[in-house]
Amino acid sequence: MRQLRRARSVDQEALVVGLEDDFKFLLAKLLEDNGDQNRYMISIFGMGGLGKTALARKLYNADNVKTSFAYRAWTSVSQVYKTREMLLRIIRSLGVASGEEMEKIKIVAEELEVYLHGHLQGKRYLVVELEESAT
Repeated sequence: MRQLRRARSVDQEALVVGLEDDFKFLLAKLLEDNGDQNRYMISIFGMGGLGKTALARKLYNADNVKTSFAYRAWTSVSQVYKTREMLLRIIRSLGVASGEEMEKIKIVAEELEVYLHGHLQGKRYLVVELEESAT
């Protein structure tokens, strides 16, 4: 099973063949110093099957991205979502809250936003939100 997972990982990177220029461009964007700009968003979009997820995964797993961002999260979001659940997934994926802390956080989305902001303020972080297709 472990070899199967490893082989699949290699296959995912192979899917990015033909997107190397896009990979290099987006990697440079992720790593550049944005000065005073607090938030920066990059969208990868297009028809299904073009390799968008594989490209995003390769960027997310790049060694220099791992070392450049204090926190990284990979989450999925459906086309119809609840903000609270999305924030909980991000908090869990970032690992900024222990199980005990998660229990203490109130259920409302606004409190989750405040909690997340408090933990990430002044830090460099990357959040990838993969949109789940409706098909």
